[in-house]
Parts: sequence; structure tokens; C-alpha cells
Amino acid sequence: LIENYELDQANQTLQLAATIGGTNNAAYLHLISILRLKQRRIPDAAAARDKMLDLYPEMLENPVVLSNAAWLYVHQQQPQKALELLEKAEAHGAECPKDTVYIRALIHSGANELDKAEAVLRRVVLPDGQLLLFEETTDVKLAMLFTEVLVLNKKAEEAQCLVGPIVDASTVINGRTHVVTLCALEGQAAVLRALAKPAAAVALLQ
Repeated sequence: LIENYELDQANQTLQLAATIGGTNNAAYLHLISILRLKQRRIPDAAAARDKMLDLYPEMLENPVVLSNAAWLYVHQQQPQKALELLEKAEAHGAECPKDTVYIRALIHSGANELDKAEAVLRRVVLPDGQLLLFEETTDVKLAMLFTEVLVLNKKAEEAQCLVGPIVDASTVINGRTHVVTLCALEGQAAVLRALAKPAAAVALLQ
């Protein structure tokens, strides 16, 4: 529910879970932190994360928890703390979620380290020079961020080759009206604007 941005229903589900299992168990605190972050309630998200890690420090051995905690630190404008958690998550190898790639690239991009951001994403989005096989929404988000970085790095022509398949993949995975698909369409329009094609960008979004 949270991943699909069905936030009201997710909130109701967690409220019900709290009446059964209480509000101090690790799973509840982890999920409520993610939900509050999606709702842009950053202080509440941070409070839940900090409480979870105080009560259950062993959760720092979970790469998914580490990734989500790092993402929250990005929103708190604390990129160095986020990077520290990403390194711990990445140490888990194959168990490390793809989100860590997205977060690391976003931190590099935010610091105007565009070459680093591009290199991190290229390894995942274009392995062996071929566009990755889209299996889940995270794949779409990684490819979207890659095209954004390419545009910022003055490589809009390369980005143009990717945005169409990204929109198509998100439409199949998420549906045409899903927020991620709409963001992918906006990304495609941004590429067109970068290529000095404003009329095409406007037509695309109509």
C-alpha cells in the first residue's frame, strides 16, 4: 500500500495493527517511519526511525532498514549520515536493495557530482550497454533518475533514447495514471525541453 502511494489505506491498516500488536514493535515503527516519510511528515518519520533503532539496534543489520533510514536522512539534509548507512547496507551484497543505488546517485547529483551519479546509475540502468529489464517500480525510478542526470550532464540526446521505454515500462507495471508513470511522462517532457522542443513537450503532457 505504501509503495503504491495508497497512503490513507496504509495509515488505516497500521492503526489497526497498532491496536493488536502495539506501537513499540520493530515492524510497526519501521513501516510508520516509511509512511510518514511518504506523507512528507519528516519529523514524525525521524522520531519513529530513532525510536525503532533505540529499542531494536539489531535492526541496523537489516539492509532494507538501513536503506530506508538513509533515505530519510537525505530528506533531513544529512547526506553524510545517509552515506554511512548506505555503506553498511551495501556490505550485505546481493541482499542490498536497489534503492541504495537510487539514494547514492541522488546524493551525488545533489552535490553536483554529476559524473559520479551517472556512473553509479549507468552500471545498473545500462548493464553491458543494454537497457535493464524492467521488473518493478524501483527499476523505473532508477532509469528515470538516470535520464534526469544525463540531462543535467548535457547528454539529453542519450536520455531521449531511454525515456520512451521507461514510460512504456511504468505503464505496464503501474498503470497509465500512476504517480510514477506521470513522473516518467514529465521526465520525457523535460528531455524534450532540453532538446529545445518545447511544443513537443507541451503536446506530450496534454
